[in-house]
Parts: sequence; C-alpha cells; structure tokens
Amino acid sequence: MIYVNSTLREPLYMQIYQCIKEEILDGERNAKDKLPPIRELASSLNVSKNTVEAAYHQLFVEGYVKGKRGSGFVVEDVQNFLLSYRKINEVEIRNSKKRYGEFLEGETSSEAIQYDFQYGNISSEFFPCDYWRKATEYILSSFETSALSTYIDKMGDLKFREVLSRYLYEARGISCHAGQIIISSGFQHAMNIICDILPETHRRVGMEEPGFYSARDMFFYKHFEIEPLRVFPDDRYIFDLENADVSCLYVTPSHQFPMGRVMPIEIRYKLLKWAVENDGYLIEDDYDSTLRYNSRPIPALFSLDESERVLYVGTFSKSLSPALRVNYLVLPESFVRKYQELPQYSHSTVSWLDQKILAKFIEDGRYHKHLRKISTQYSMRNLQLRQMIDKTFGNSVKIHGFDAGLHIVLEVNSEIDVDKFVALARKKKAAVYTVERCFLDKEKAPKNLLLLGFGRIDEKGIKRGVEVLKLAMEQCLE
Repeated sequence: MIYVNSTLREPLYMQIYQCIKEEILDGERNAKDKLPPIRELASSLNVSKNTVEAAYHQLFVEGYVKGKRGSGFVVEDVQNFLLSYRKINEVEIRNSKKRYGEFLEGETSSEAIQYDFQYGNISSEFFPCDYWRKATEYILSSFETSALSTYIDKMGDLKFREVLSRYLYEARGISCHAGQIIISSGFQHAMNIICDILPETHRRVGMEEPGFYSARDMFFYKHFEIEPLRVFPDDRYIFDLENADVSCLYVTPSHQFPMGRVMPIEIRYKLLKWAVENDGYLIEDDYDSTLRYNSRPIPALFSLDESERVLYVGTFSKSLSPALRVNYLVLPESFVRKYQELPQYSHSTVSWLDQKILAKFIEDGRYHKHLRKISTQYSMRNLQLRQMIDKTFGNSVKIHGFDAGLHIVLEVNSEIDVDKFVALARKKKAAVYTVERCFLDKEKAPKNLLLLGFGRIDEKGIKRGVEVLKLAMEQCLE
C-alpha cells in the first residue's frame, strides 16, 4: 500500500518512491505489473501530479520500472535477480565467516586558451573560503591542537571518519562504521591502497570500455592485467563479463565515466551475484554522485552488498576542491586488517587540519547547503551548455551523460577528423578533448566523440566557447 505522511521531513515524492521500491523488492509488485496512472495516484494520495511524476522518475532512473508508450510505467524483473543473488549469497556468507574468522586529468596550458572545456578542474568561486577561514581559526584556537605534535592514525582522523560514516548512511545509503573508512590523499592514493590489499589471486580486473584512464593507469602501474568490458557504442558489458577471465571489476555505476549512463538495478544485482559466485570483488568509484540534476543521488552499489564484495571509493574533489586531495575508502570488514598490516601505510597523508575542518563542515550542516548551492549552479551551466549545443549544432550531434556530473560527451554525426577539429578549435582559443584516452584499445576508439567539461567555465564562456567550436567544425568540414 502506498501512503504518505505530510508531517515528516522527508519529501512526499521520496515517500512514494520508497513505498513502491519496497513493494517491488518484497515481491508485492511483480515484473510487468503496471504502476497506477499518475493522475489517479496523485488524486488518491491528495498530492500534486508533479510529486508522483518525481517519484516515478526516480524509480525509472534507478531501473526499478520502465516506461511504456501509452501504458505508463511497468515494473522491471528486479525480484528475480535479487532472489538469485541472495540465494547464492546465503551460502557465501556462511563460508566467508569461516574464512575471515581464521585469520589527473591532463593539464592544459591556459596561456592562449580562453574557453577551456577541460574535465577535472572546478570553479574556485564556489569554494567556501569564509567558512574555511573561520573554521581554521576555531580549530587552531581549541584544545584539539595538541594533536599537532603527533602523527595521525593511518586510517585518518577518528572524528572525521565518524562524521563521514553518518553522512554516507544518510546520503548514499552506506551502512558502515569509522573503522571501515580510510582517508586517502587523492584518487591515485586510494587506488594504490586497493591494489595493495587485494589478494594476489585477484590481479585480473575488468574495466568499463571506455572507462576512467586514471584507474587503468594505476592498475597497469601495479602490474594488474586488464580486460575491457564494452559499454559503448553497444552495451556488451554483461556479455563480455561472462566470457572474461577476471576476478575484480572496476565500475562507476552511478555515473559511468565518460558516457554518463546510470547502471540499472538489474545489472547491479547481476554484478553482486557474479562477485559471490566467482569469489570476485567490485571496486565502486563514486566520483561525482553528489551532482545529479534531474533526480536525487542514486544509492551506492555498496549499499546493496550483503557479502562484503564491494570496495567503495569516494571523493571531495568534485564537490569542494581537487586541491584538497581528500578521498576516502569504505572497506569490507575483511579488508581492514589487511590494510592495518601493510607497513607502507604507517600514518595518514592527509592534513590533520583539513580533516578537522571537513568534519566540522559536515557536522554543522554546511556541506549539505554547499551541495545544494553548487548543484544549482552546475545545473544551470549544464542546461546552458546543452541548449547552446542544440541551438548551434542541431541534429548534427548527440549529447551523452547530461543528467549528472561535470561533463558531457558529444557524439558528432558527421564524419570529421577529430584531431584536426581539436587543433582548429585550439587555434581559435577553445580547448576541447577527445575520449580516445578513455579506451584501452585506442585503435577501436570512435573517432567522433568529444568530451566537454563545464566545471570551470562560466555561462558566458560556455556561450562563446560553443560558438567557437561551431566555427572550427565548419572549417573542419570544408
């Protein structure tokens, strides 16, 4: 039964979403069952039509339902995958308890570039400088400064990890405690730790193709073997996985990098089931989950895991600043001891002061307000970029991955020499980038894909920059 309570702080659309989601997971709504028509449900619950639409949209984005033209929304076959995963997982949990009981982005010269669509860097104007100054003064004048004369615990500041564990539960659905969290200095450091704590028998990793080059580079550096699993132009990921000899998967389920797809709930449960059946592990990179523009953040893959098979990587680089160099790992209990035993990680490498400020920032509720602010600002840039592209290029291009994050991928329908186009754009003081670097097999990389980041370019720069790109495109096609 779907019900809402207007006295609760939780938005009404989220209450509807939660009720329907639980009914689907509990088997009360079966595959191919139709959801009530939007107007009918809105009338029966005495809520607005927009409220029900928002709830249905969130269910659609996460893969619990699908839209059918003329028929509204119908339930996906989620229960089948959930039951299959839990069945195999029950055996694995018993076995695992026995086992465990026994023992950067490329830099661009800004000298001549006026319109830089680089991915990675963000606008400094959004950083909460005033709060940082006041928090710094407060912390340095408090009794906590006694910690300045000692090394920080190798896991990171305890207070920060406790605050972070509460935040992750509220924002990402991740249930963990401070003892499972490691504070790392940037993404490469986090991935280095993961590579060091994975078993020696798990050094063949499957990666999305295309995928995040920094993760791939670290795997190569640590002598892992990589198997590409295709997600574009055709989604062959599961097919490739079934035929791959890998023991780990690196995934970006909430916003696939670079193409921007959200991994459906069905695929998430398939991957969890695969991990249990194959004694495998999933490395979840949640690099920009806080920035979604048409739905609320997607629950983390870690939040669905019941068998300690997911290693979670989070960051403050996209929401605050990449210069802070603050990432974090959430490890299954079975990996914590392994990390503690590694001699190369004796102390935290992240500033004690930054960890204290971040803990206060989150605990004061200021981080939540900050996220709302930047989401609004980046959403406006995202919309303007898409509108300018539609106005300027029309049907000659297709936009991928525009619902979240700080970049889009532009698929050019006409046959162009992208290298020539990039060079022509640069001569006109606009920097745009190909996605070739995201492909392991660069020979098979599509030649008509361009990556446009909008984290550091303002609305005025977006407008003029797209116009310049249009001029470069016309010159390229001459």
